[in-house]
Amino acid sequence: ELDALSLPAGQLEDLYPLSPMQSGMLFHSVFHTDGDIYLNQVRVDIEGLDVTRFKAAWQASVDRHEVLRTGFAVREGEPLQWVAKSVELPFVEHDWRDRANHVLAKQGRDLETLAESEHASGLDLTRPPLMRLTLVRLTDDKHHFIWTSHHLLLDGWSTPQLVGEVLRHYGGNCPEPAFPAGQFRYRNFIEWLQNRDTKVSEAYWRERLRGIAEPTRLAGVCSTPSQNTESGNTGYGKYTSKLGAAVTEELVRFSRRERVTLNTLVQAAWAMLLNRYMGKQTVVFGATVAGRPSDLPGAEHLLGLFINTLPVTATLKPEQEIGAWLRDLQAQNVASREHEHTPLYEIQRWAGQSGQGLFDSILVFENYPMDEALQQSLPGGLVFSEVRGREDTNYPMALSVIQTDALRLEYGYARRHFSEDVVSCIAVRVERLLRQITRDSTRRLGDVELLSEAERAQLKAWGVNERRYGDAEPVHRLIERQVEARPEAVAL
Repeated sequence: ELDALSLPAGQLEDLYPLSPMQSGMLFHSVFHTDGDIYLNQVRVDIEGLDVTRFKAAWQASVDRHEVLRTGFAVREGEPLQWVAKSVELPFVEHDWRDRANHVLAKQGRDLETLAESEHASGLDLTRPPLMRLTLVRLTDDKHHFIWTSHHLLLDGWSTPQLVGEVLRHYGGNCPEPAFPAGQFRYRNFIEWLQNRDTKVSEAYWRERLRGIAEPTRLAGVCSTPSQNTESGNTGYGKYTSKLGAAVTEELVRFSRRERVTLNTLVQAAWAMLLNRYMGKQTVVFGATVAGRPSDLPGAEHLLGLFINTLPVTATLKPEQEIGAWLRDLQAQNVASREHEHTPLYEIQRWAGQSGQGLFDSILVFENYPMDEALQQSLPGGLVFSEVRGREDTNYPMALSVIQTDALRLEYGYARRHFSEDVVSCIAVRVERLLRQITRDSTRRLGDVELLSEAERAQLKAWGVNERRYGDAEPVHRLIERQVEARPEAVAL
């Protein structure tokens, strides 16, 4: 639990409320029992690193941004975020050069163990900074970097922005901000949220979700009782599916031709998957939006948690053409943008689903990946490997879409609901649906096949075989026959 507010006055720089998204994350972070959720981790190998300059560059960014000096506490039952005037960033170094002769597989396992230990150690949410850096020296010229931070501070747009700034500090090429220090702060966003008129948004979401009688629960059709109870099925797994550059280019061309975004195209494939798995014509899932207000000065430069998760509803009528349906989905996304700062708990309450929520799967589209930020800000002499990330949420299934030359789909899943085999099957089917959607926009939704030819042949083989069964009788006839044969037997 969070401690009541008790801080030295000389250390307190600012104090203000949380955003609705922060409140939700804080609640789940404190009360979730299946591992540390919303504790993010970025890992990368670096060659040619000057450790002293690297450490100083990170500290310079912490000194510059209030959000990186923020912690959380409670006053009179209300959670608040407080900003410290100064903090020292935890920076732990390990020297593993004596293990340089170990086989790569062993070294990889050791790094995985260290990263898992860092994650399991968690962070004290009351004491900033809510992040920790770990640097492992593998050889004289190569390091492995582990950055553990809490999602309460930064969203997916802020993270690469911060890394880019750190690298510019490192290279001695970080200009002064375009705005005076303290003029644009995260608290300005909180004030902007508090001053919004929510009546129009309430009317929009009530109408949008009218008729949704029950939530869409993918985990309910994918998990088994044994999987829910087995002790090893805890925590979160990750499964990555990479589409080739040629396939990605075809998706991009189709999107342009049909005047929809690539994000809408992936949403469509996910909606189709939910439709087939759930057996429901109308399905709901969550979509994460950027949430940076265009009328908030400096919002594009600020670090912080601006994102929000909104429901996306999709009704799949078998007779509707794919192209027309995609444009309807795109129009919904555009309309929802006008109301994207509405708290999800309010939306679900208006829909009559506040107790259990509308959905258990979310889709996150990232068009500013970390690898791109590294390459754009890369100081001379540094070489980075491919970035590995970890983001555990309170949702059983979170699909992250990373747009590069080759589209990458990362499935984060709760192991107590999904096995890796099930997730890999889902990934294959999502890619198949994407290919089928882009084959012909005039096809009807009902003509899109979820199963492959091999899967359909297997089902046919299971259903058509040489075994013969006796003529089936209705259950009530069978009961009548038993009554006649054994009238003295106990019925139940």
